[in-house]
Amino acid sequence: MAADLVYLESSGYSATRAKLVQLFKYICYICATMVTFYSITESFRNTAIQKGLYVASRSDIPKLVEASVDGYGCDYALCQWFDQGGDGTHLECRTIHPKGWISTWKANIADVFDQSVVLADSSDINAMLMWLPPHFKEATNLDWFLSGGLESLFHMGIWVLTRFDTYERYCNTQRRRFGADSFYANNLVVRKSSQGKGLGSLLMKTSLEIISDMNSSAYLETHSLKNVKFYQQLGFKLLCDDTIPGTKLNHYAMRLG
Repeated sequence: MAADLVYLESSGYSATRAKLVQLFKYICYICATMVTFYSITESFRNTAIQKGLYVASRSDIPKLVEASVDGYGCDYALCQWFDQGGDGTHLECRTIHPKGWISTWKANIADVFDQSVVLADSSDINAMLMWLPPHFKEATNLDWFLSGGLESLFHMGIWVLTRFDTYERYCNTQRRRFGADSFYANNLVVRKSSQGKGLGSLLMKTSLEIISDMNSSAYLETHSLKNVKFYQQLGFKLLCDDTIPGTKLNHYAMRLG
């Protein structure tokens, strides 16, 4: 009996020790990943500054949101996505609640901001480009809600959550498939008053130079065939031309090189 007790205690100790070792390894992995993210993004930021670009901070989020709302405006694809009717056929932009639109963009930018490098033409932020590093941590619905999505839900209804979730799941799947090891261009937008001045091209071309010097690649998604042609001129190749399930929203996955 005594021997059995000793064996059980020894077995229990070994199991506990194994779990602690696994936990320690996991913590080390998380710390190493965070250090890698910081190193990569910090190098990106410093090089961008040296090349004359403005690197946004958290205090710039209101301006980033304002630029996104202004730049995208009533973009048909986005309006179609947020159409409560479902197919966007008879959608009018006024059906989208202005405060809901603003809070949606706030959540989209804020929930991954700390992992990102957000570049702009100047502190006025007439144009912005948000990059996320390879293998970044995907935002959860909770992250989105805590970053402003709850206000969006209040103004626009529960259908926002279901569509946002469908959209994010699909995009994340495509990104893991085609660009998990690449920098991800999460958002490129230019204010309407500054469009046609080459600011978007400036941000993208400078970014791609930095990414190339880091021996990395770039991945992005767009819903516009016009944008596909623009990105192809910058060296991106179209990898997938699809429609987001349950919608009529086109989805083009592209990767550099």
